[in-house]
Amino acid sequence: MWTPANSRIGANNLKKAIDSADGYRPQPNLNAEGYFGKITKIGGDYVKKSIDLRRKNQNSNLEKVFMNEIRVGSMAGMFPRIYAWRIKKQQGKPYSAEYIMDDFRIAPPGFKVVLMRKFLEMKYGDTCPAASEPIYARLKEAILKFWKTSKGYHGDLHVGNMAVMYNTEDKSVKKVIIFDYGSHRRFKTSTNSETCFEKFIQIIDKEFSNSIKGVKQRYHPQGTQILAAVPKNNQAYRSNTSMLRGLRLTQQSKIINKNFSTSMMAGIHPENKPPKTPKPSNTPKLVRKPNELLVKYKKEYSRKSNIAILEELIKAFSNFNYNRNKATGQLNFPNMSKENYRAMVHNLSTLLKEKQRRRR
Repeated sequence: MWTPANSRIGANNLKKAIDSADGYRPQPNLNAEGYFGKITKIGGDYVKKSIDLRRKNQNSNLEKVFMNEIRVGSMAGMFPRIYAWRIKKQQGKPYSAEYIMDDFRIAPPGFKVVLMRKFLEMKYGDTCPAASEPIYARLKEAILKFWKTSKGYHGDLHVGNMAVMYNTEDKSVKKVIIFDYGSHRRFKTSTNSETCFEKFIQIIDKEFSNSIKGVKQRYHPQGTQILAAVPKNNQAYRSNTSMLRGLRLTQQSKIINKNFSTSMMAGIHPENKPPKTPKPSNTPKLVRKPNELLVKYKKEYSRKSNIAILEELIKAFSNFNYNRNKATGQLNFPNMSKENYRAMVHNLSTLLKEKQRRRR
C-alpha cells in the first residue's frame, strides 16, 4: 500500500505516480545502483528508488535516511519530487523501502539531461571550467533554490549528486538539478524567499560548526580540510560551503586544498573566502614518546596489557608505513613529520621487544 508523501501533492499527480509503479514491467539496462539504494525506471515520467533495509551499515540507520529523503523530496517546489512511499515488512519486520519520484532525465526537445560528472567530462575533459563559464551561474541558482525550498542544506553536495540539462546543439546549460536528499540538514535559523546567498553561507557555516560538537568527525575526502560529521545511527554529512570552497568543478571533483581561486565557490561567489577550518575535535593530540602513547591508550583500554596495546598500535600503523597511513587516513598524528613518525615507530618497536624480553 502506497502512502502519499505529502498531502499537498494532489490526487491526480498521486494517481499517475502510483499507476506508473503498479503497472511497471521490468525494462533492461535502466537500473542504477547507488550506495543508499537502487533506481529503476518505471512508467510515465517517474522512477522508483528501493532500499534494502536488511543491508548492514555500521554508521547509518537506513530507515531514518529513507524517511529523511521522503520529508525533503515531498516538499512543494522540490525537483525531483517524491510522490508516494512504502515500507515492506515480513513477519512484522521491515526489509525494504521504496518511493516514486520524478525522472529528472526527461527533457524538452533539443535538450538532454546527464549527470554533472558526465557533462563536465564531455564539455571540459580534465580541465576545470573558467570562472566566466555559465555553468557556475546555473549551479549557484540551483543551490540557492535548494536552500530556499528545502529549508536546509544538502549534506553531501558533490558532482555525483547533481545533473545538468543542456542544449544538444551548443552544450549550453539550461539548469542544474540537485538530487539525493538522505543527508539533508534542516536549518535551525529562520529563512525565507528573500534570504540571500551570502546569508545562507553564514547560516550553514555556523550551524554546521555547532552541529558537530561532540560528534565523531573526519576529513573527507582525505587530503582536504573538509570536515565530515559521522553521527551514530545516521548518515554522515558535510557542509555545502566547505565542499564548495574545497573542491574544483571537474568530473572527479578534484581536491584543491588551499587553492581557493579554482574552487567551485570562487566561480559562483568569489567574495566568500574560506574561513580557518578547525581540526576534528576527536583527532588525538600529537604524541611522540612511546610512553605517552601507552599512558593515553591504557586509560582507554585499562584491561589490556602494555604489550597487547603496543602490538595493536604497531598493527594499526600498517607495518610502520608512513605514506600508507597518511593516504588511508589511519595516521593519528597528521602534523608529525616522516622523520618523527619513523623515530616514534622505532621506539615503539624497541619498547615492545624490551617488554617481551622481560616477560620471558
